[in-house]
Amino acid sequence: MISVFMVMRESFLLLRRDKIFLPAVIAAIGVTLFANIASEWGIEEFRKILFDVGALGFHLTGCLVATFWGTKTISEARADGSLEIQLAAPVSRVSWLVGKYLGLVLGLFFLWVLVLIFWQIIMIANNFGPLERPQFLFFVFQLLEWCLVGAVAVFYSTFAGATIALFATICTWLAGLVSMPIAQNLPPYARGWSVTVVEQLARFWDLRQFNLADFATGVEKIPTGELQVRGVYGLLLILVIITVSCLFFRRRDVLA
Repeated sequence: MISVFMVMRESFLLLRRDKIFLPAVIAAIGVTLFANIASEWGIEEFRKILFDVGALGFHLTGCLVATFWGTKTISEARADGSLEIQLAAPVSRVSWLVGKYLGLVLGLFFLWVLVLIFWQIIMIANNFGPLERPQFLFFVFQLLEWCLVGAVAVFYSTFAGATIALFATICTWLAGLVSMPIAQNLPPYARGWSVTVVEQLARFWDLRQFNLADFATGVEKIPTGELQVRGVYGLLLILVIITVSCLFFRRRDVLA
């Protein structure tokens, strides 16, 4: 546990000092301000437009940051030789990879807290008061999706180069966004292995479940039990992906 904590701490500090961090914070603040301005243009309810625009902006910003950080934290350690040095100490490969991922989660959580604080300021400025439970859960599930995408980036980085891992993560992320809409719109006469692949992908890899913008504005009612199922679904996906990543990493030549 001590080795995991030390790797996590180092990873978090490196990510917090990374060049992407400040632009990510600025982008998140810009998304909040744009959502606030855009909500005054439409004829729909102010709060609905605010969260619709905010959901899109935070989703893109957080997932892209998770993708870049998840890829960078593994590839840079291999490129600068710090991976070999740390593994030469009493740190196992599994502990190192888990620590790197937890450092990534900590970095994403730090970014999430800053976003949440600024969003709360905007809410208070518009006389909406503190965040209510549905609105807070909206942000919690956004963070869960960020961590899930980060786990995918770490997974690909364990056996592929930075460029390939980055491309594969983005493709996997996009597949999770479109899998369910495609499956729901398949024609009744569609048959074949491609249909089976799409249906199974929509069943096990549907990232739209983490978008609670309609729930936050009261448009959609989601029972507490279903919210718990979605949360457990996301955590289990992360656990499976990191477990498989550790299996790949244990068998891979770190110098490759």
